[in-house]
Amino acid sequence: MGERNVVSWTAMINGYSKLGFDDEALMLFGDLISSGVRGNGKIFVCVMNLRSRRVDFELGTQIYGCILKENWRNLIVDSAIVYFYAQCGELSRVFHVFRRLVEKDVVCWMTLITTCSQQGYGNEAFSMFSRMLSDVFWPNEFTVCSVLKACREEKALKSGRQLYGAIIKKMFKNDVFVGTFLVDMYAKCGEILDARIVFNRMRSRNTIT
Repeated sequence: MGERNVVSWTAMINGYSKLGFDDEALMLFGDLISSGVRGNGKIFVCVMNLRSRRVDFELGTQIYGCILKENWRNLIVDSAIVYFYAQCGELSRVFHVFRRLVEKDVVCWMTLITTCSQQGYGNEAFSMFSRMLSDVFWPNEFTVCSVLKACREEKALKSGRQLYGAIIKKMFKNDVFVGTFLVDMYAKCGEILDARIVFNRMRSRNTIT
C-alpha cells in the first residue's frame, strides 16, 4: 500500500491478534507508532486485550500512558484497561483506573468484583457489589458467582442468604452456574441441608454440582 491510515493498521493488527499471532501484532503496533500515524480507541482496545492475554505489565502500562497522553479514553478503552490490570493481578491499579472512570457499565463492575473475589478480598467484593446495586446496575451471572465465591471464602453465610433472596431467586433461578456456586457456598459454610434444598430445586445440574 502506498499510504496506510489508522483503519488499515487496525485491521491488520486485529487480524493477527484474532488468529493468535501475538508477536506479529505487537510488531505491527510498534511500526504504527514509528510511522507517526495517530492511533484510535479501537486499536488501543485491541492491543490492551492482547496484553491481557500475555500479562505483560510493563508494556501494558506504557500503552496506558499513550492512551492518557492521546486522550483516547472512553468506556470501551477504559474497560479494556481495567481488564488488563485485573489479568495482571494488580488490584490497586484496577481500583485506581476504576475510580477515574467517567462512565461505568456492568462489565467494569464485574471485572472489579471478580478480581476482588479471586484475590481473596471478600469484604471489598461485597462493598463494590453493594455500590453497583446502589448505582442501579443489575448484575450478570458472572458477578453473582463471584460474590457467592467471596461469601464462601469469608464464610459470610448471611450475605449469601441475602443475595439469594434479593437477586438469585428473581433473576437467576434456573441458572446452572449460579445454582452450583450457591450449593458450594452453603456446603462450605456447613449448611448441608440448605445445599441439598438448592440442589433438589435445580432444573439442570452439571458434574461440578
